Amino acid sequence: MVTVTPSPLADLLFGKTRRAVLGLVLTRPDESFHLRQIVRTTGAGLGPVQRELRQLTDADLVLREQRGNQTLYRANPESPIYPELRALIIKTVGLVDIVREALPPWLPVSDAPLSSDRSRAGSITATATWI
Repeated sequence: MVTVTPSPLADLLFGKTRRAVLGLVLTRPDESFHLRQIVRTTGAGLGPVQRELRQLTDADLVLREQRGNQTLYRANPESPIYPELRALIIKTVGLVDIVREALPPWLPVSDAPLSSDRSRAGSITATATWI
């Protein structure tokens, strides 16, 4: 199993639930998610996810749309800070999805974001445990 540890930068900039919600919608910008799907995928509680989605839609970072009786949420690519926020989320929170897609399907990966060590001239080191 590849084990990854949380990024201290992501912890500093975003709360746990906001990190999880932004990590989901910004690393998969072409997809829409319903509330229960976001709760299930992020592992956060219903109340905290509802609160974050309300704040993110009020800030115009996430779009809310009705399709029939479902309410769906997705990233707002028209937001003025979308490119920068998406890049920041990918660098701090979303790396685990990139690693998961790059690894063979039989190799399990934990859900914690990768951390990086930039102490050596531009190199990034991730801690991995293989089982």
